[in-house]
Amino acid sequence: MCGILVVHKDNVDSFDLDIIAHRGPNHSSKIISNDYIFGFVRLSIVDTSSNGHQPFINKHGISVTNGEIYNHKELMKQVDYEFVSKSDCEVLLPLLEKYSTNLFNMIDGEFATVMFDNKTNQLIAARDHLGIRPLFYGYDLNGNIAFCSEMKGLESMKDIRPFPPGH
Repeated sequence: MCGILVVHKDNVDSFDLDIIAHRGPNHSSKIISNDYIFGFVRLSIVDTSSNGHQPFINKHGISVTNGEIYNHKELMKQVDYEFVSKSDCEVLLPLLEKYSTNLFNMIDGEFATVMFDNKTNQLIAARDHLGIRPLFYGYDLNGNIAFCSEMKGLESMKDIRPFPPGH
């Protein structure tokens, strides 16, 4: 099971990907892009090569995803895109470019994802329709949103207030 942590760059001092490192023992990485820090810890299952490492970045945006897109091979055929991996989650950014947020109606799978869309300048977060993969969120004192696969990832950050309050 992979893990994601996305916060505004104002919170870089308390960003600690090690809090969720147990979710992905095979690789971890972070990148600062479009005012946000995208962190990812990987449990390699589909395409275990380094090509499948996240965050995924292309001209349209950036994404981190925990989960499995069961129909990714069919979805890959619907976009004009040169894939660098065989990862099921790489298809999400090309789908976002072509279908906007309607892409979520096309997915058969279990997932939690956070993406930044360069075209609309929006941060987008979504989960599968059944909510199988967890995605918690909170805010800092300036109203900047944060997302994590585990509540403790948000609670460990000094300026983040998990939502709902009391958790």
